[in-house]
Amino acid sequence: MKPHIAEELKQTRQELLNVLSSLSEEQLNTVPFAGSWTAAQVADHVYKGAGTDNLFGNTTAADRAPDEKVSFVRDFFLNFQVKFSSPEFILPTDEHQPKAIVLEHIAGAWDRLYEIAHTEDLDLICLDFVLPDFGPLTRLEWLHFINVHAQRHLRQLQHISEKVTVMA
Repeated sequence: MKPHIAEELKQTRQELLNVLSSLSEEQLNTVPFAGSWTAAQVADHVYKGAGTDNLFGNTTAADRAPDEKVSFVRDFFLNFQVKFSSPEFILPTDEHQPKAIVLEHIAGAWDRLYEIAHTEDLDLICLDFVLPDFGPLTRLEWLHFINVHAQRHLRQLQHISEKVTVMA
């Protein structure tokens, strides 16, 4: 399961960058329809959600399988029938975002996650931030959480891309 997450992170990184790179800076910052975020805002939200501070905070040895909650995380976030509200601390900016910065943020965040997958002890439980309904997660589970959160928004980005490309 551990080497698998590194490959999943690599794949998600590439898919995010492909969609975002395909859009012009104007398209990245265009609202595709009422009530929607722009592609740049979705990318900013995904970038903020990929923060790694929690992965380097206080930890403890797991008293369970380090991947025990991976299936729950996947099922929860990849259920596209359910809509979620974003926590305030990862809401995107309303400011215009330069394409180069958007791409740099996503690439950098996923490079850090990929490195963590290869260098850190993924079996440890992270204690500094606990998600409601999930309880404490191991580093491995956090990597899966961050990745499936991005995969969920990748689908949104693809939809936005279709809309703004037609609008151009």
